[in-house]
Amino acid sequence: MKRIVLIYGLILGAFIGAFMLTSTAMTDLENVDFNDEQIKGYLSFLVGLSLVFVGIKQVRDKHLGGYISFGTAFKTGLFILLIGNFIYSLSWTIYHEAADSNFAEVYKEHALSQADNPEDRKEIEEQMEFVDTIYGNPILNFLFTFAIELLPVGLVMTLVASLIFKRKRPETV
Repeated sequence: MKRIVLIYGLILGAFIGAFMLTSTAMTDLENVDFNDEQIKGYLSFLVGLSLVFVGIKQVRDKHLGGYISFGTAFKTGLFILLIGNFIYSLSWTIYHEAADSNFAEVYKEHALSQADNPEDRKEIEEQMEFVDTIYGNPILNFLFTFAIELLPVGLVMTLVASLIFKRKRPETV
């Protein structure tokens, strides 16, 4: 059971990390459409997180005789998610530290261009200062990426997968 969790977690992290690195490296920051990039990123999350479904089903069918409680299914999916998320967050942090990229400046310009009035612009500038603080510190960058990018989507998918695959043992008389 631990082996399935480890294998699917590693594959999840490698897939999403590789997608992010490839996509980011191939993106022309001068002509980037952040909305399209965000959609592609979340689609890669959904494809990668399908491994949570596969992992839970594998544990249920191959190790637990076709039966799994909601709790065991959720723990299985959660550990797959945490391993994958760790790898993804680490790869983003290393990339961000190693790459000579002006991503933060380009994103800041994009965000400010979305402001409709001076109050919105001031609020966005404050948010961008916060983002600069996070990107400026690799530990904060890792923790922020870990907590807000893949984890929320992964928790929802883990919950759904656990509900779908839970199967109680029949009562014996």
